[in-house]
Amino acid sequence: MKIELPRLRSCPTDSAAVVDTSIAGEIIRVVVGGIPDLQAQNAADALQELRTRHDAFRRFIVDPPRGHADVNAVLLLPARSPEATRSIVVASQFGYVPLAGTPLIAAAVVSVELEYVAAESPLTPVVFDTALGPMDTQALVENDRCHAGRWLTDTPTIGFIDEALPVGKGAPISVSLVVAGLPYIVAQISELGVTFEDIAALGEAGRNISNAAGNAFPMQQFDIQNRCEAYPVLVVGEAEPFGDNEARLPMAWIYPDGRVAKMPAGTGALAA
Repeated sequence: MKIELPRLRSCPTDSAAVVDTSIAGEIIRVVVGGIPDLQAQNAADALQELRTRHDAFRRFIVDPPRGHADVNAVLLLPARSPEATRSIVVASQFGYVPLAGTPLIAAAVVSVELEYVAAESPLTPVVFDTALGPMDTQALVENDRCHAGRWLTDTPTIGFIDEALPVGKGAPISVSLVVAGLPYIVAQISELGVTFEDIAALGEAGRNISNAAGNAFPMQQFDIQNRCEAYPVLVVGEAEPFGDNEARLPMAWIYPDGRVAKMPAGTGALAA
């Protein structure tokens, strides 16, 4: 996945040092200092320790008055393997998660810009330890400056396709489970009786789908319970031809609490 160079702005808070990046309309706050001291010796344990002991820090970073609903963050922690630049944990709006696409890209760009890794033209490999294993990224470099980033990842896996999901008192809808780092429940907007323009109704539909899917398809059934506490939801429309051999797919990414994100989400785009 390639996204053009984020705009960088140094933004220290009361007790943390961060770099704000803007990627395709999403603000990713890269936290480079002031992270709570952790006892964990690997990224998986760091994720669990942050979840159980330091959720207040996540809220401090992403919630008002220092953040807002369009901010997600990624914490740069010490590397736990010789080949990695850093370990990362994503501090999202809905909790700590192992990884997401745009935070990985932001972390790679900031790592090069802050010289945590030496810039190499035209491609600088940047490896991160995560709770799901090492993740490969690339920073695209010209004249010692990074101008784009890529996340190199495996094809998303499919848990199921078109399973019937009872939601409320209406007829069941067909949903799919796609795991692209984060696990997403994917639903067609044509089945929901809402439009992409009606944000309130869209968010309510997404929240209801997430709640129903959590009951009908427990994450333990697919061994993905460590990825997030509740399913984010992707609502997609009909694909339309776009250029040669390409298609445009309308999509909305909805947090489990019903907030409709304004950005595409790297893992969400892959899942869609």
